[in-house]
Order: sequence, then C-alpha cells, then structure tokens
Amino acid sequence: MTTSTQPIPWQGIDHPALATHDLDETIHFYRDVLGMQAGEIYEARGGKTRHCFIKPGATPAQGLHFWEMPGAQLPPLPESLEWQRPATIMAGTVFHIAFSLPNEMAAQALRERLRQHDARMSEISDLGHLRSMVFFDNNHLMLEAIWSMDGEL
Repeated sequence: MTTSTQPIPWQGIDHPALATHDLDETIHFYRDVLGMQAGEIYEARGGKTRHCFIKPGATPAQGLHFWEMPGAQLPPLPESLEWQRPATIMAGTVFHIAFSLPNEMAAQALRERLRQHDARMSEISDLGHLRSMVFFDNNHLMLEAIWSMDGEL
C-alpha cells in the first residue's frame, strides 16, 4: 500500500456530537448561563431524536452538536474537580471541553453567572501566562474556561 506525503488540509474541528438527556435543559445552560448561541432545534427524522448546534462565539464551525437521548444516564460527578484516576477511564472518554475567553474580566463575569446558577466550579488555576477554571454542565460534562493574562492564547 502506498501512502501519500501530501498533507491533508484540515481546517479545525467543526462539531463534536454529544448526548444529552434533556435538550431544553442543555440549551438553557449553554445559552442562558454561558451566553452561547443556540441554533435551531431539528426534529426527529428517521428514528433519530431532536438535536441542535450550540456555538461558543463567532466561529465558522457549527459548535457543539447536542442530540437528545431521553433515557441517557448522567455520569456520576467526580468527588472533586480534579482529573479522574486512570484506572476509571475508558478509551474515547471526553475528559473536558475547553472554551477560550479573551481575558480575566470575562472569566470573572462567567464565574458570577455560574455562581448565580449554583454551578459547581473550581478555583482559578495559574498555568503560567494562562489561567483556567473548570465547571460542569447539566449533563455532568466537565467544561473548562481558559484565558491568557496577556491577551494571547
């Protein structure tokens, strides 16, 4: 078999597809708590369930693609906001999704919105010139907000 040395012109990630047990609750969290843009809800077709795209800001990508699976079980929340132990991890598991913020002021505004909605969140971590914090969505998916102290991520 011959392989080409020609690079593939990837242009980024368009949309990870994720399951939610309640699409309306997920839209509320991402749109009303996080301030993201929720697109049209597409109705079931061919035995599939409702779904929609949620965009985290001005991006040509479609964003997160949530599919409603009413019987889907929520994973248990970890006891802490620290990384899970390797013995409990399955291959293909999504550890977290990180979203970029422009600065510390935006991060503090996010922390206040999360507080107002009683969302579980970590303290801010100092990663050198970067700062971050983690929190959970309504599906127990760990999310991260990350920003640069000098405005360059």
